[in-house]
Amino acid sequence: MQHNVKYTLIPTGWGFFGLAAIGDRIYRTALPNEEPDAVADILLKDLTHAQHKPNLLRPLQMEIVNYFEGVQVDFAKYKLFLAGKNKFTRDVLKACRNIEYGRTATYADIASEAGSPQAARAVGRAMAANNLPLIVPCHRVVGADGGLGGFSAGGGISTKKKMLSLEGSTIAAIESMP
Repeated sequence: MQHNVKYTLIPTGWGFFGLAAIGDRIYRTALPNEEPDAVADILLKDLTHAQHKPNLLRPLQMEIVNYFEGVQVDFAKYKLFLAGKNKFTRDVLKACRNIEYGRTATYADIASEAGSPQAARAVGRAMAANNLPLIVPCHRVVGADGGLGGFSAGGGISTKKKMLSLEGSTIAAIESMP
């Protein structure tokens, strides 16, 4: 099913960030990369028709730029396009959005908040499929042992570490990683 997707690439201090939306709902994001074409490839994957709109959700764009400059930002006020995701995934993404800037939660914490306390591994799978990184702050989800766990968004675990450091998170895993 093809939707009326609009997108833009936002220059930030970390490179270009990709943002796609359907109406006023965020459809997909791509974390910064120095190469705008690489960001566009991730953002527009599987989309046959998407219209470039430089001023797309302009207030959100300004907050994204601020985030990568180290300003505390809360993206929870922005609406998400979650059609096609199952209830568990929607519940996990919503629970993840409740993790405050500079804080972390474990996969088990998210599973409990999503109403499935025994589903920590399934939370990991839902986070791995998160197509809204930063807006749904999956980088704030860590292992019960304090380890960073995984990160499937652009840049992998080093980006997760960098984002947590930017937010002032003090989990031991950040301090111990090169």
